[in-house]
Amino acid sequence: MSVASYQRSTELGALPEARQEINASPERLLNPNAAVVAGGLSQMGEEANKVYSDIYSAQQQQFFRDKALDGRNQSQQFLNKLLYDPNNGVLSRQGASAFQADANGVSPLDSALNTFKDHAQSVADSLGNDESKRQYLEWANEQTAHTSGLILQHMGQQARVYQRGVYQATIDTNKQTMAANNNNVTLLEQQVGGIYQAAGDLAKLEGLPPEAGIAAGTQHASDALKGAFGVALEQKNPAAANEILRNFGKHMTPDDWLAASHALNNYSTQSAALQAANQAMVAAAPYLQTGDQARINNITVGSESSGQHWDDTGAPTKSAAGAIGIGQIMPDTAPEAAKAAGLPWLPELFNAHRSGDAAKDDAAVKYNRALSSAYLSTQMQKYGDLRLGWAAYNAGPGKVDAAIDQAREQGGSPLQYLPKETQDYVQKNMTAYSTGGGQFARPTEEQVVNDATNLFLKSQGGNADPQALRLVREQASSNFRLHDQAIKQQESDGLSAAQRWIEQNPGQLAQMPPSIRSAVPAGHYDAMIQYDHRVANGSEPPDNWPLWSELMNNRTKLQQTDLLSLRYQLSNNQFEQLTERKTTQKQPEAMTRLQSNDAIFNDYAHQAGLETGARFDNKGVLQNKEVVDKVATLQSKFITAVRHQEDIQKKPLTEDQVRKVAAGVFTPVKVVTPGRIYGTNETDTIAGLLKGTENLAVPAEDRAAIVDKFAQKVGRAPNEVEINALYRKHLGL
Repeated sequence: MSVASYQRSTELGALPEARQEINASPERLLNPNAAVVAGGLSQMGEEANKVYSDIYSAQQQQFFRDKALDGRNQSQQFLNKLLYDPNNGVLSRQGASAFQADANGVSPLDSALNTFKDHAQSVADSLGNDESKRQYLEWANEQTAHTSGLILQHMGQQARVYQRGVYQATIDTNKQTMAANNNNVTLLEQQVGGIYQAAGDLAKLEGLPPEAGIAAGTQHASDALKGAFGVALEQKNPAAANEILRNFGKHMTPDDWLAASHALNNYSTQSAALQAANQAMVAAAPYLQTGDQARINNITVGSESSGQHWDDTGAPTKSAAGAIGIGQIMPDTAPEAAKAAGLPWLPELFNAHRSGDAAKDDAAVKYNRALSSAYLSTQMQKYGDLRLGWAAYNAGPGKVDAAIDQAREQGGSPLQYLPKETQDYVQKNMTAYSTGGGQFARPTEEQVVNDATNLFLKSQGGNADPQALRLVREQASSNFRLHDQAIKQQESDGLSAAQRWIEQNPGQLAQMPPSIRSAVPAGHYDAMIQYDHRVANGSEPPDNWPLWSELMNNRTKLQQTDLLSLRYQLSNNQFEQLTERKTTQKQPEAMTRLQSNDAIFNDYAHQAGLETGARFDNKGVLQNKEVVDKVATLQSKFITAVRHQEDIQKKPLTEDQVRKVAAGVFTPVKVVTPGRIYGTNETDTIAGLLKGTENLAVPAEDRAAIVDKFAQKVGRAPNEVEINALYRKHLGL
């Protein structure tokens, strides 16, 4: 019998090409050779066909579920990236970007949900059958609701974070603004109000009661005011600090207000202490360094009136010629001098008698001194020479002009054609000037400190805090030392400038510009004249080996020494070597090489039987000058030779190369065996180095030891010079 044929075709959504066809017939189930019995098996075929139908139905349902699951997997991956991508995931956004709408006004929530819905619809459409689509969309709807909740929660959190940041930033910004504008009361008041508002908003955001916002606002306002107060004191504006306490104390915590009040009081005390120290220094400064013109003026009034403005009757001192006052100004010259000084001519002040009024009397003396200084400066500028300036001050410019004309005609110096009184006057003043005369009595550090202390005590009504007293003394001491250091540097610079001018203009010291001459330190004038003579004659200062050796072998002392002040005491080569050493020893790597080279030199000097240190007696007199001179000479040659070799090879020498240089320098000395008191490995030893030295009486026992050890080493008996030289070494000479 015939069996009906069943055909089942199922479209599989995303896989339309995959079709399953089932043709269930007895003929396909049975062996073809058994077709004869097919009719008898028709019932069996129907049952088998049902089995296959059930199997297929189950497989189809599983396929629908798998297809929906595949869509879910795709969408879950898409959703994960949409939400959690570290670069642009919705839930990865922080601050305002987490909840702000885009340029089209679409919120992050709507944008994300729309994106996901578009994606879900695309996946659903690709599934191809209603059942898979139904299952997938049911899941997608659930995920949309869940995702919406996550995004809303994140947006709310980030909105609070953002608001919290804004309020805190408002507080911090107001604090900074208050610190920068601590002297603007109106602005401070606005900023304090802004702090309270931000603190209240912050408390409300956190769900706290208004009282919490007020308390937090007070603390923040107090911090801000304390900061502004501190900046005001740092800016040395105690008035602004005081205004902050007076106007805004109610906004500060009690502890902050008390601390600020205490700080202001301390500042006031410290300011008074520093002011006293500075006032003392200002008063002392003119006397710590007497300027060149001030020295000249002091020498002038000293020669003219011995520094006395009044006579015994209280009238201004008056010479036989009619010159008046401390500067001995002639009445007919005084108006001209007043004009030169830039002062009005005041005959009543010029001729004033002592009144007993300190201020008036002091004004009369200062007026006369000002006229004296201006008149002398005029003559110095006219003649361009200090000596002729003094001569004109004493004898009058008319006589000086005549002397100059006479010197042109007859030769010689104009001074020799002036009266002897004037010549003596000029010579006296020049001697005082060249030896550093005319300087004010220089106050000591202790005097300056005491003056500052007294000024401070006076400002405090005699009752001062011990800590403040210590501060004023320390500050006054520091001021004195810094000022003294600055003076030394200024003097060094002045001396250096004068030396350079002399080297560029040898033999023309009289034409040295006043600006350069006036900067030469007091007491250096004679040395400057000698230096000018040497430069003009092409000579230089003689070698000063003890001084050179002392500085070359004492790093600290060299660094602290103003070499320019010693320029006249050192030869050119010595000065250049010390200058180079002082510069080089500031460089760590170069200093390491110098120390190594020094050690090599000292080793060779020791082997040569030479002591490298100077010895002084209890009176400070150098006892071994001859040896010091010899060792320093060798050391200078060694330094020059090392530098020469380094210049040739354009790099530092190695230790072996330095030793070869030292060996070359010490070859004429002959090297003594290291570690031995007596005995040599060369003849002549250091006899040549100490040639001309008076022989010492060598005790018999020491003589025998010298002869014995010398003979053992050299193979002959030493001569008398060698015995004496080795004995000197034994004695440390």
